[in-house]
Amino acid sequence: MANPLRLRSPSEIAKEPEHDRGYHKITPSKLEDYEQGIPRFAAFQNSNDSFCIFRRFGYAATRILEVKQVELWTLITELQDLDEKDVADDAMRYRLSSIEYDEKWDTTQKDLLEKIEAKLTIYYKLLDLYVRIRDLDEVKDRHHRSVYNFNVNNRSFEGGEDAFLFQSDDFVSAKKTSGSAKSNRIEDMIESYLQNNPDSKLHTLFVGNDEKIKSSAESHVVHLSTFRLGLASKIATVCLSTGALLAPIFLIPATRSILPLLRSPRYNFFLVIMSVILSS
Repeated sequence: MANPLRLRSPSEIAKEPEHDRGYHKITPSKLEDYEQGIPRFAAFQNSNDSFCIFRRFGYAATRILEVKQVELWTLITELQDLDEKDVADDAMRYRLSSIEYDEKWDTTQKDLLEKIEAKLTIYYKLLDLYVRIRDLDEVKDRHHRSVYNFNVNNRSFEGGEDAFLFQSDDFVSAKKTSGSAKSNRIEDMIESYLQNNPDSKLHTLFVGNDEKIKSSAESHVVHLSTFRLGLASKIATVCLSTGALLAPIFLIPATRSILPLLRSPRYNFFLVIMSVILSS
């Protein structure tokens, strides 16, 4: 009689079809899976590095830091004035050369130092965060326009709550390695062309399988492959660089002894290698 509680061996489990493990139930999320409004707008921004942009509120942060600097400097000035008074007071001079403290003693210096420490801690935390935010990549105009257009087309916000989208120069990318920041001019030209020509057949060259899964006809959002854009940009750069290096060979007259050398396969191979190095 077979034991119904017998555990299956790893080899038996390995022979099972993939769908028996439930992997066929896993499906990638699409924008239509989220409700219209802010939920879908958040899903849209999270779907691609180029769309994952946020306000840094640089003016507000800078203004708050300015206020905290003034507050800190006021307290520090009070501490320095107190030090000058302690120098002239034999009874208080000990505070300048010792941290010893008794609850019965004057607490003016101690209170000032505690206030400075509290404000300085808050100031440093905000300053550190602000420096990190400012270090994030700036957002390209076309990526901001894509986010703005999605908001308008889908009416993500009501009652003017989308006003934070209007100041495009205050946006930063949520990732330092975002596709928008790493792209060069050639990649920018390709993206701009595809954005301005949504019906172009070139779209199929820059949409990979992963991007096709994310896209759908209902959302009207097309995700471009960062890898394919980068590859096309490098190929174009190599071709342009090679052409620029080869042009003098055919345009500038050369002696018969030098011309065969310039047209040799080794020289051409050297030019290609140099082009790759220059374009990297």
